[in-house]
Formats: sequence, C-alpha cells, structure tokens
Amino acid sequence: LDGISPCHWQFPNLTSLCIHASKGVISASLMKTLAGIPALRDVTLEMNESFPFHHLLASHTLESICIIANGFTLDNEHVMELVYALRKNPTLKRLTLGPPMQLKTFKFLAFALRSNKGIEDLALSILPGGRDEGNAVVYELSRTLQVNTHLKSLKNFKYYSLRVSDKACKRLLKALSRNHAIQEFHLFDEDPAFQSTKDFLLNENRRASEVSKSYVFGMDTCGALESMQGLFSDDDDKDGVTVGDTESFYGDTTIEDNLTRLRCLGKALLSWY
Repeated sequence: LDGISPCHWQFPNLTSLCIHASKGVISASLMKTLAGIPALRDVTLEMNESFPFHHLLASHTLESICIIANGFTLDNEHVMELVYALRKNPTLKRLTLGPPMQLKTFKFLAFALRSNKGIEDLALSILPGGRDEGNAVVYELSRTLQVNTHLKSLKNFKYYSLRVSDKACKRLLKALSRNHAIQEFHLFDEDPAFQSTKDFLLNENRRASEVSKSYVFGMDTCGALESMQGLFSDDDDKDGVTVGDTESFYGDTTIEDNLTRLRCLGKALLSWY
C-alpha cells in the first residue's frame, strides 16, 4: 500500500478516494501522505485490522471519513489517538466507524465532541457492556449535548445491544430538550415512552432547521425555543422517577399530557415564523 504514496504529487486535484485492502496493515506514513493531498474531501477505507487512521485528521480539506469493518475491532489506542485529533480538527463533518469500539472508549470520544466544532454526522459501532458503563456513557454524552451545537446526527449501528437505566434516559431527554441542533439520534435500545418524546424533540429541531434556511431567528423566537427547557425537571437525581412511570418526569401529569403541551408549543413557534 505504501506504493501509492506518490499520488500526493501525481493527483493534486484528487477529491475522493476509496481503498480496499484484502490483507496487510495500512501504515502511518501512508495516512500522513493521504492527509497531505491538497484537494481531498472524502476517504473510504476497508481494512482487516485496526490501523492509525487518526493521521487523516491532519488534513485541512478532508470532510468525510468512512472506515469499513472486515472482521476486526478498533484498538483502544487508535480510538484514543482519534479523540486527541478531533479536538484540533475543524474541517471534518462526517465520521463513520464501522469497526466496533469498547463502550468505555466511546465515553472519551463523547467528551472530545465538546470541543469539536466540525463533526455534524457521527455513526459508529459500540460493543455491549454493563448497564453501569452504559449509564456513565449516557451521562457523559448528555453533558456534551448541552454545549455542542454542531452535531446533527449520532447513530450506533449496534444500538440494540446497549441498554441503560430510566434515570439515564431522563438525563438524556433533558439534554436533548436543550440542544436545538441534533436531528437524528439512536444510541441504545429505547422503550416506547422515551422514543416518542425523543422523536418529537428531534422533529422540532428538523422543522426549525428547515425554517432557518429561509428566515433569521429573532430574539422572541429564540426565547420561545429556550422556554421548552422549563418542561423538564432540574432535579436529575430524584429517586424513583423513571421514563415508564405513570407520573411523568416532566411534572405531575402524564407523558401524554406533556407531549400535547409540546405539540401546542411547536405549532405556536411555527406560526410565529
């Protein structure tokens, strides 16, 4: 594979590249060479074992990276290198990681997204772990979603293998209510109550995104969007409150009642546009 290194000089206008390796390891030197191609925007790599793909993030033009799995798991070392590289990269918009990673490693990736200003679409595979580990990941991600205003889509290809507590679901819904950027989210196995509320919140974000392409938000509209936060309790640690309870964690009424309130608010916001 190192033999293609001269492409840096032969194809300076190359914008898209796909490499399939039936065997062997892709080297760090080749990754650095690819990162130096001045017009490269999109890279797809299909490999048979983990490799140092984080070197690609040194590129100043690359917007999309897709790593296709062929029977291997990402080394923790390579994922941690990615975590460090993401903090300094402002250009990458789409990152797809087919090879699965450890649950505890994803927690560090979620933390790195707080300082990343470029990633809009993140798709990955997370290996199943204990419920406590899953809850810790959701708590970390919830903190990230309250400060990250760029991420629009987060998907776990193995969502069906990850389960979290009702308390973690509550924390995540609160974070989603305060994030008006994310439009697609599927990280773990969801119960119907969580999924219904989540879908409504993401729907509102999609509608707002469509409107914002034609109109500029005014102060009154922003204030109305922020008012949705009030529908969620500030007491994250109240014991005995779960997503599936008859008494909703939004207040003293049921989930259905609060969904009706949210729908009415959504219609009102749309009429103001």
